[in-house]
Amino acid sequence: MKKGIIIEVGKRHLIVLAEGGEFRKLKKKKRSYTVGTSIIIPIQKVRSRLIEMVLN
Repeated sequence: MKKGIIIEVGKRHLIVLAEGGEFRKLKKKKRSYTVGTSIIIPIQKVRSRLIEMVLN
């Protein structure tokens, strides 16, 4: 798991600046979030674009 800092809070998603300078868009969970807070980013399964196009 990586750490990150919350950059933006939307209605359904968070924008997080992860370690290494990578920006990630994460789904919000049932809790409150504040810009500037450090959070742990869960490991996500990576799906290929090709697989997504076939499944949809």
